[in-house]
Amino acid sequence: MSNLNNEVDVLPLSKQYVFPNWIPGDWYLNQLPGYRLIFQTIFGNLIGSFGFLATSIIGRLFCYSLVATGIVLLGRKLALTLPSLLVAVGLFVYIRRYQGVVAREWLIEGLETKAIAYGLVLLSLYFMLCGRYSLTIVLLLGLATSFHVLVGGWTFLTVLGWLFFERSKTDYQPCLFW
Repeated sequence: MSNLNNEVDVLPLSKQYVFPNWIPGDWYLNQLPGYRLIFQTIFGNLIGSFGFLATSIIGRLFCYSLVATGIVLLGRKLALTLPSLLVAVGLFVYIRRYQGVVAREWLIEGLETKAIAYGLVLLSLYFMLCGRYSLTIVLLLGLATSFHVLVGGWTFLTVLGWLFFERSKTDYQPCLFW
């Protein structure tokens, strides 16, 4: 696992998007943002205010917190105790070092669009298990898709399948919030 991941790619792109005069003639940094528009706007402004290192640290803490919140809420909803949740997460990280299914991808390793999208997906799954098919899930999945098209898009299709095949909505218990 690298300490920099894709941060050396996404952070300069973010700064260049917000500050186009930073390196105006660079063909790579001046490409269109595509699905990274929200990410580049938020973190480009943070880079302008705090610099690359502080933005990297702030962004990583945000990504870790977002994913951790989703995992804890899902663990509570599935009635997992803290030790069993810690063992499950530890085994996931230990056995699947790259945390992904294919292509050595990862859920969280640093600041990038994919980590934010996975955090939002975990939160939307929590609300699905609570039986809250509302604007909250739509908003979370829309944001996840805006941050990473593949992560959010495939989750959106999976949620559509879930909603299509789900039969009863009476077995759900209340959520912790919302």
